[in-house]
Amino acid sequence: MIGKSANNRSNAAASYEKLYARLFPVVLELSCDSDTFTKTLFTTFMIQIIHWFTKNQNYENPETMSMLDTFMDGMISGRNASIRDFSGVCLKEFLKWAVKHAGGFDQLAYLKNATSILKRIISFSMHPNTFKRLGSALAWNSIYTLFRESETLIDVYTFQLLYVFVESLAIAQGDDPSLGTQQQAIGALSHVQRIIKEKSNVFIKETRKRHRPPSWTEATLEVAVRWLLRQCGRIETESRRKCIELVCTFIPLLPGVRSIREYFDLKVKSDGNVYFIERFEGSLNKETKTKFKANLANQPCLTDMTEQFSIPTV
Repeated sequence: MIGKSANNRSNAAASYEKLYARLFPVVLELSCDSDTFTKTLFTTFMIQIIHWFTKNQNYENPETMSMLDTFMDGMISGRNASIRDFSGVCLKEFLKWAVKHAGGFDQLAYLKNATSILKRIISFSMHPNTFKRLGSALAWNSIYTLFRESETLIDVYTFQLLYVFVESLAIAQGDDPSLGTQQQAIGALSHVQRIIKEKSNVFIKETRKRHRPPSWTEATLEVAVRWLLRQCGRIETESRRKCIELVCTFIPLLPGVRSIREYFDLKVKSDGNVYFIERFEGSLNKETKTKFKANLANQPCLTDMTEQFSIPTV
């Protein structure tokens, strides 16, 4: 059954999709079994299945997507950390063999499989469910070493990944610290930071195929720095700290800017001190208050509260 549909070039094996949707989660769970013999047997089997199914040449091939969805579901498992860890290994193996079968990191067949994974990572990254956000960061942290080898993927998805993981880190402020969502989101942003730092020349000008994050006027490094400056006014501690670090890393990469101090001086000369006040502290002006939603002026204060509340004694 697996041998016939792994390289599916027609719809002849379409009926296997529902079978795989039931088969793959069981194989994945047995691959993380406490019994050593069972674990060894099914781990090898799972890896071989991955090698078969990365041969597909079609975008969103139903059988291959059944396997990929199994790994993504494993990444967001809230009951078994070993399933999350092994799902990360499987995703990396999936991309590694997709490269081998395609013949290169920028070949169309590889890009199709990589795009399928990245779409799922991005869609989970800002999900209200804690484990989906955790799984998204874990998945990205598992595959980023392969992602950075493809010039096409770097150009298309890097800024979108930067945007979603900054937002994900801000949402994680309210999560239980023991789950590790903040640490994984910080790690995910560190990987994006390293890619942008090493490939900064790619992001100076916008390209037609590059995905533009919401509210960005264009997908360039200059706009990324300006957007990150806005996020430095957030009340979410870890997100604010990471954005400050990202701004300090990216400013020296801008053309014509030699230091962070020089960039700030240029902004003060061109836009005045109000440029930074509006972004960090906020404005009472209705128009700018709506524009800069992350800053302190947009957060509720005691005078805004109309209901009774109590403050616990320490």
